[in-house]
Amino acid sequence: MKRLGLEKRVTEILPFEISLPAIGQGALGIETRIGDSEVEGYLEFLNDPLSAICVSGERAFLRRLEGGCQVPIACHGEIAGPSVRLDGMVGTVDGNRLVRNGAEGPLEQAEALGIQLAETLLREGAKEILERVYGRPVPLVSIDDQSNG
Repeated sequence: MKRLGLEKRVTEILPFEISLPAIGQGALGIETRIGDSEVEGYLEFLNDPLSAICVSGERAFLRRLEGGCQVPIACHGEIAGPSVRLDGMVGTVDGNRLVRNGAEGPLEQAEALGIQLAETLLREGAKEILERVYGRPVPLVSIDDQSNG
């Protein structure tokens, strides 16, 4: 809204404590041919390494939950000094039940942190919510399975 000069139309900014965005909101995705280093070189200036870390954690969270556009899943990554903080949520389609939690860890472990957060939410009730949405079982991964790969 600011870039469009419409910030005066904004009546309220919702903090993340109230409303988490969908995974990757605001991130730009560009596809190129694999191995096309010339094109990748032209586009490198668009990459923000810290945003990429956050989005990689968010996407790992979504991937573990097998989510898509129609599934009530949200996650937001944020850099906090030498760490990345992920806040995630799974809700029922009608919004009557929400399971929400967060996790924090080293920047280089953003993807593992996303998976860990997803597993935490599954154990806290997201498993039942997603099974109802998907119409099929959602497996849990044991802590031992996570540490082995």
